[in-house]
Amino acid sequence: KWSVVTTIFAPTDSVRRVAALPSDWCIVIVADTKTPSDYLEQAKFDNANAKHRIHFLSVQDQEAWGTQTAMTTIGDFVRAIPYRHFARKNIGYLYAIYHGAQFLFDFDDDNILLTTDGTDNENDKVLLPIHNEKEVPQARIPVLAQLAFNHHPLMGASLGNQSWARGFPLDRILDVSTHGDVPLQMPAWPMDRVGVLQYCANSNPDIDAIHRLAKPLPMNFDATARPVVVPARSYAPYNAQATVHTAAS
Repeated sequence: KWSVVTTIFAPTDSVRRVAALPSDWCIVIVADTKTPSDYLEQAKFDNANAKHRIHFLSVQDQEAWGTQTAMTTIGDFVRAIPYRHFARKNIGYLYAIYHGAQFLFDFDDDNILLTTDGTDNENDKVLLPIHNEKEVPQARIPVLAQLAFNHHPLMGASLGNQSWARGFPLDRILDVSTHGDVPLQMPAWPMDRVGVLQYCANSNPDIDAIHRLAKPLPMNFDATARPVVVPARSYAPYNAQATVHTAAS
């Protein structure tokens, strides 16, 4: 299980919290040209066996990896990614997969994992990105008569039916039929049938400019809402704020 992040800033609480996950989690931090060169010294990671689980890829490390794999598709890929660009996170994905990752937690350096009390309280137990590697418990199976699926209402968005994710077609935001109905809840949905687990981010989620102009922030989601399986033959946008990619993807 690996976490992947790219950053140009000094270490944040978000990165520190992910780096402090249990010992079966690794993290790869992909630097860019503006990332502090003393990032690890500033972070002061004090986890047991941190050097085996926390991988900081400096610009020099990335260039060296590209050189070492110069005659392979890995080298071609690493050299093709531009600097000063969010796309450098892709190097982190490749690095984690190269090292055998079966689950990839893709997160931003300003998205903090919640704790068991539903807050970002440092003194409580951090909720893991993956709670069960075999299945997704109590998954809801909605039905939909549309190609576009707006998951925000089913996930208990505090704005109710007046919210949508970035990438959702704006000509469908008033169409309640895109919300789906849930006639069935399964005891568990097998993880080998899951390619992507998208978590909902509280306070300032990944929404588009129209949403930000028209709707108030902060907004939150219902912490008790059960997981939703995207209906078959439909589409739903997802983001890089808090997303798990599985080997099945």
